[in-house]
Amino acid sequence: MKKIYLVGAAPVDGKLRYPSEGVIETSPRQADDLIKAGLARADDLDTLKVDELRVVAQAEAVSVGPAALKDDLIVAIRARRQNKA
Repeated sequence: MKKIYLVGAAPVDGKLRYPSEGVIETSPRQADDLIKAGLARADDLDTLKVDELRVVAQAEAVSVGPAALKDDLIVAIRARRQNKA
């Protein structure tokens, strides 16, 4: 399974899914197809280091304190993405 987040409504596993659902898991093939079509982006936040997550947070205008832990950064970024959609 591969984690993605949708940037628009899209059919996933035969069902219409929405960005407001947050991160979803689907087959690698379907995830790649959705990403290629511009309907989704890969959610690889779990694989990033804290410094990398801070860069993502800054780029996506996510406000976090300087002492935020990895899990806090991931939650804040995902929440911002979900609310932005």
